[in-house]
Amino acid sequence: MNYHSTVMRPLSCVLLVPLCLMAQNPQSPKSFPIPEDMQEDWPGAGLGEAETKLLQKAVQADLVEVEVDCETKLSLDRVEMAGVSLGKLGKGVVVRMAGSCVCAATGNCPLHAYAPRKGGYRLVADGGMGWAFGVVDSKATVPGLVFASNGGGGQASLGCTGTWVADICFRRAKH
Repeated sequence: MNYHSTVMRPLSCVLLVPLCLMAQNPQSPKSFPIPEDMQEDWPGAGLGEAETKLLQKAVQADLVEVEVDCETKLSLDRVEMAGVSLGKLGKGVVVRMAGSCVCAATGNCPLHAYAPRKGGYRLVADGGMGWAFGVVDSKATVPGLVFASNGGGGQASLGCTGTWVADICFRRAKH
């Protein structure tokens, strides 16, 4: 009897079978946690008349850039809004430019977040094309925002935007 075949075959089966099984079941990478409060409803921002006019002025300036190639321009009364707390920046507003000619068939429309400033509002995050947003639960003085976008075929993606959220999103994705 050949020693090599009687010892090596069982030993190779004991070692190779588990290795093959492990190679077929790779662990999925840890992904960024979806905020629990992802908001896809746009109830309005609860702004007074004067604040609304100041916000519309900022949104109108951004609409000019977004709709540069549109034949029909979006009316500001069709812009969807939701209020959001931006920590030390104050009560901000996330705007979805629904009805714009650049909106996609998947429901994605331009998303922007604005924060108040003296005499108006300023853009603090460009969410790209999307349909929902959420606030990253963090200890930062200015919370991060996450924007959801449909990718088609049942896929959705999340993106962290703004310079003040990049570090938070990176740290969350690594844990």
